[in-house]
Amino acid sequence: MEQVVVLGAGVMGAQIAALLAGAGCNVRLLDLPLAGDSTGRARQGLERALRSRPPAFFLAEMAARIEPGSLEDLECVIQADWVIEAVVEEREPKRALLARLEPYLH
Repeated sequence: MEQVVVLGAGVMGAQIAALLAGAGCNVRLLDLPLAGDSTGRARQGLERALRSRPPAFFLAEMAARIEPGSLEDLECVIQADWVIEAVVEEREPKRALLARLEPYLH
């Protein structure tokens, strides 16, 4: 089973995670931590995808294949078959994230 990490849990990232989960992949959905809740933003993205209309998931049970996480846990990409970047469409945040990500890619 493919292991995928999606960086960014906004609308696009959460929808990508839902599509991949529906295709049978195990997905880590990572986003910036909230104060006092490291997985809060990613969890919110997953919950938003579950409520979306039209549905992001073919079956809501597919959401169990998605594990919310924090961008502070980038070392999980070492185990990933795929890494998908879906952070805010601004050059500097993307550049900074990719610089932090590079040491973990093989």
